[in-house]
Amino acid sequence: METAVRGKFSRHPAALMPSAMPCISAIMSSDSSNGNHHGPYPGFPVTAAGLAENSTNAAGDGPECQNSFRVLLVNWSLKNRGGTESVIRDIALGLHARDLAPLVYAPSLGPIAEEIAAAGIPVVDDLARIGDQPDIIHAQHFFTTGEALIHFPRVPAIHFCHGWSPALERPPRFPQIRRYVAVSECTRDNVVNREGISAERAMILPNAIDLARIPARPEPLPERPLRALAFLPRASEAILPVLRTACEERGIAFAVAGLDREEANPERILVTHDIVFATGRSAIEALAAGSAVIACDGNGFGGFVTPETYDRFRRHNFALRGLTGAVTPSAVGRELDRYDRADAETVAARLRADADLDPYLDQLISLYRAVMAEHRADPPAGHAIRAAVQRFLHEALPHPLVDCDTTGNRPGVLPDHSAELQTELIATHTALTAERSAHDEMRSALSAAQSDLAAERSARAALEVESGACREALAAIHRSTSWRVTAPGRWLSNLFVRLPLRHSARV
Repeated sequence: METAVRGKFSRHPAALMPSAMPCISAIMSSDSSNGNHHGPYPGFPVTAAGLAENSTNAAGDGPECQNSFRVLLVNWSLKNRGGTESVIRDIALGLHARDLAPLVYAPSLGPIAEEIAAAGIPVVDDLARIGDQPDIIHAQHFFTTGEALIHFPRVPAIHFCHGWSPALERPPRFPQIRRYVAVSECTRDNVVNREGISAERAMILPNAIDLARIPARPEPLPERPLRALAFLPRASEAILPVLRTACEERGIAFAVAGLDREEANPERILVTHDIVFATGRSAIEALAAGSAVIACDGNGFGGFVTPETYDRFRRHNFALRGLTGAVTPSAVGRELDRYDRADAETVAARLRADADLDPYLDQLISLYRAVMAEHRADPPAGHAIRAAVQRFLHEALPHPLVDCDTTGNRPGVLPDHSAELQTELIATHTALTAERSAHDEMRSALSAAQSDLAAERSARAALEVESGACREALAAIHRSTSWRVTAPGRWLSNLFVRLPLRHSARV
């Protein structure tokens, strides 16, 4: 069967982007001061595609004015079925259904990439395989965003930030990025108040999901909850015993899904449970499935999403900033006891109205068009792009001979945990040595106990031999002639002993 997925399924992007290297050379070797400004941007070589684009733009008919244009969707990975992977899938399929032309790139591909490709959408793990230049780049994650912008330096972009703490969520700085889009107030702060991106270039666009993927519930929510599901990633595995105990104490059946992000259709599982423990996109999916949702994960506990708390949770993407408490047995138990079917149904209806993919795509396409028009009217200078590339390479490439910061890591690069691992190794070795010493002591004690047992067995055997000898001697006495001759005397002696006793008893 023909597939649109091209290339390998496991190329690590931190190997720094071989497909981008020729583009880096072209960008860095160009000279914007030589007066050769015939290309789309000063300092870039002229190509047939560039001339065609300039001709189109000069005619006032850029891609933002056309019904269809190419969108390159970029993500760190399309291997597992995580949150950002599902976002890319839904957007790609949604744009395709609207007769736009999505292209998808991720360095690591898997089942969710195959799902996208099955619709006839090109999915690659190497940007060099893309022959048509996209009209706009919709990018997520630090490394892959930079790689795409280096490979297609003349294309405008929007960058999405979905998280707070991972280094991958750090926004790269390129003049081609016209908007930085956050999914919550927390992630906007990551962009604006942590990384210094201009507030005018930042905006919030809350997550949405494809409601068509969610089947109808087999039956309405019950008055009393009967089934609960922890729809959480592996990172939150430590809280599962607390959730399980609280549910089972109340007669609520407890199940787990999502730990390894392997469920192809988690919506079919969600609609069969009354209560779902989840955060982020998982919580949105569970609410849309009609379940009562308790927001919690390894970061903390937020409680039920109710009509009163819905707005606050939605602003925070049902995630980090909404989790203000600790996951404790008492907190989980109190919340389970507050279950209210009517509240859950009200919240589900509101979420389905707020998080529908169709109006979300309307906003997204309008944003694409605005960004393309803005970029076309005021393209960035070649020297600004070169400076951005230099900065990106400085931040992305490891510098082993430079003390970069107090942690010894380059900002934006995955941290080096070798010191922590060495400490763990030493601690493990120490613990193992102590266990071996304790094991040796136990073996010595066991050996001593076995020796004592053997001695006791020998003594018992000696006693049994002596006892047997005594029995034999007694039997020999009973068989002797003297014993038989003296028997009448012993009988008379016993009789005279018993007669006074009987007389005393009668008196």
